[in-house]
Order: sequence, then structure tokens, then C-alpha cells
Amino acid sequence: MRELAELLEALGLEVRHAGGYVVGEARDDDELVRVYLAPGEARLERRRVEAEEVRPATLAGVEGQLARRTEVTEVFFARDPQNLARLVSAWLNREV
Repeated sequence: MRELAELLEALGLEVRHAGGYVVGEARDDDELVRVYLAPGEARLERRRVEAEEVRPATLAGVEGQLARRTEVTEVFFARDPQNLARLVSAWLNREV
């Protein structure tokens, strides 16, 4: 598991351990990327807000604005992946 954590750190991810996985995480303004690695298993996840709609609204007699956001989650699973560094790097660079 230490090797997996070192791999994620080398790719610039913040690393923690959770539920038997080494978890790497990176964030920017509108996207969260998480990588879950365990021996023989990889789960790659990307979440982002894709669109926002804002309209005037009234709630309990108070005028304001209602914002509606669409969140998209993409997940890639692999069993016994080969070349984890290449796989995770491709995910981070949005090659799929």
C-alpha cells in the first residue's frame, strides 16, 4: 500500500487511507478528481458542475434567486490494472 501512496503523491495528489484503499485527491475550481487504489483494483472518479441556471424566485415572501446546478460524476473501474502510473495520469489528463 505504501507504493500506491507514493505513486499518487508523485502524480501530485493529496493522499489518505480509507476503507482498505489508498485515496488520492485533486481539486480545481470546478472539478474534483479522486483515485482509489488497492492491490489488484483501481477506481477513478471525476465530479464536476456542468451547468448552472439562475432565476428569480420568492421563498416565504422573500425575493431572491434560485440556482440549479447539474453535477456530473464519471467513474472508471479496472481489475488488475497494468501500469497504474499511466492509467492514473491518463485519467488526470482527461484522456477518456
